[in-house]
Amino acid sequence: MNRLQRSCYSLLLALTLFFALTSLVQAEFRFANEQSGENLLAPSLWGPLGGFRLLSAQRAYTGSMGVQFGLHGQFFTKKDFFASGNDTTRAIGQLTTNFTPWPYTEFFSLWEIISSRDHTSTGSIEQFGNFNLGTKIGFDPWPVFSIAGAFQAEHINKVGQFDITDTAWNFALVGLLTLDLSRREDPVPLRLHANVGYRFDNSFDANDTTTLTAEQQFILGVSPFDQLLFGAGLEVPIDYITFLAEYTTEQTVGSGSGGFDDNPQRVTLGLRFFPTNNNALAIDAGADVGLFNGNPSANTLAEPDYNLIFGLTYTFISSKPAPKVPATGSIAGIVLDATSLTQLGGAIISFPEMEKTRLQSHPENGSFALAGLSPGTITAKVQLQGYETANVEFLVEAGKSINREIKLKPLAVKKKGTLILRITDADGNPLLGQVGFVGYPNMKPAAIPKKGVQVKMAVGRHKILVGSDGFQAEEHDIYIEPDTKVVAAFVLRETGDRIKLTKEKIVIADKIYFATGKWALTPNSESLLNRVADLINDNPQITKLQVEGHTDSTGKKSYNVFLSQKRAEAVMEYLISRGVKRVRLTAVGFGPSKPVAGNLTQPGRAANRRVEFTILQEAKPTN
Repeated sequence: MNRLQRSCYSLLLALTLFFALTSLVQAEFRFANEQSGENLLAPSLWGPLGGFRLLSAQRAYTGSMGVQFGLHGQFFTKKDFFASGNDTTRAIGQLTTNFTPWPYTEFFSLWEIISSRDHTSTGSIEQFGNFNLGTKIGFDPWPVFSIAGAFQAEHINKVGQFDITDTAWNFALVGLLTLDLSRREDPVPLRLHANVGYRFDNSFDANDTTTLTAEQQFILGVSPFDQLLFGAGLEVPIDYITFLAEYTTEQTVGSGSGGFDDNPQRVTLGLRFFPTNNNALAIDAGADVGLFNGNPSANTLAEPDYNLIFGLTYTFISSKPAPKVPATGSIAGIVLDATSLTQLGGAIISFPEMEKTRLQSHPENGSFALAGLSPGTITAKVQLQGYETANVEFLVEAGKSINREIKLKPLAVKKKGTLILRITDADGNPLLGQVGFVGYPNMKPAAIPKKGVQVKMAVGRHKILVGSDGFQAEEHDIYIEPDTKVVAAFVLRETGDRIKLTKEKIVIADKIYFATGKWALTPNSESLLNRVADLINDNPQITKLQVEGHTDSTGKKSYNVFLSQKRAEAVMEYLISRGVKRVRLTAVGFGPSKPVAGNLTQPGRAANRRVEFTILQEAKPTN
């Protein structure tokens, strides 16, 4: 080797060491308890992205620009190779680069050195100056499917020669397909690759083939025939390790080129390890297992029984990978009375674009939500008895939730209607009681005599609360029409023992009522809570009592948890105002997480909206 050759190889070695040390200095190494990120794709043995011998149709990252460097080695040794007494050793060194100026375009190169020694006859063979140049262009028709085409020019140098005289050029065209199931919304750790191509082989032009033995042709990879290139394989990326399995073959084309089994075929098995937090550094280890060794007598390429592969690569990118954007969006809203801004429950929300989709606003807070919508404009038709129909447009965006307030205008009211209200017990006996008007703070509760009561009310939908001493209070919806008398008769159930102390709870047979969608207690709940406070004060052994708020599952869970917490705190504060010491009480809101009935029916949802009292701690009795 002359001085020029030694200088060039020293420069090549210095560049390789520089990039290797740079990758080590910049990398933050992963510890055993740290989570790994999404693996980047690494270069193949030839330079483009891929496994070991197979190329990938994908792009490695979503950054605007990137550079990848790879350093690989291959090693093979065998006794009696081709003929008895031939003890052959071959080593290959490869330096690859990969430049991606645009997301779907790669330019790549390969610099290769081959050194081989036959310990019995041929002696040593060295080949310098082999290099490849190529480009790959592709696209993603679907998020998980990629298609690409690659062109590669392979420079073949003469044995033992460093300059580029007496050389040959091979050319290859390869089509690439990749199916990456790890990019699905519900990812599966699997990538599938397929390669089909054609190589125009002119390698014989660079060497005096009349003096080359079959063994030397194998070492140098020269052939008088073009080849069809086939390959298929898979990658299994699990955390920071990717397992690879590939099948590749080169089938020579031409008269006298042999049959299918006469041409080299191999299975390549290995793994790729990403030891750094940013997954930019990759370490490769694998081996080729020869399936058919080829037929040198037919002038085809040969394949050893095995070939070891090892190397490392590093990726530099100009920006971090962009986060995945969900393909769908969602909408949410709240229905309000345009005049009083009262939250309106029970409104029907339909969508002309989706005939089978109908929602109902939450009975307490008027909220609604719908997810899994494709991006674009969607129209919501909102209807409620006593109000004008509203049509509201939502512009759905992927990965976002669009929130709107929908204000319904009450129908024009020229006259009032009359509510005639009576309450009785189960036997039909008239009861004395009172009626409250939920959501109308300016309307004071009215007494209900045994003969009943008549109340002038505005046209529209109303919620009333009726009750009588010794009977369970009830909520009812009514609708008043102009100049019409609406007769409503309700049968109330006796409460019996409304409060009961057990070993674990204070059980109440009646409900505690709040303003709709709020945590303010209604007046008809005060007598029940007064009894609860008296029971706590009469039982000093109860040292810690938990006030628990519960809701149904309608609406957003986060809001329901918030509302149940506020209602539990409101009950706790009322008990404190009745003389219960604060240190004995605590309040917790569970939202919809502890239902006592199904949420598919109105009675079930009503049963789930409740307040409970759980005894957490009792004082031990003293002797």
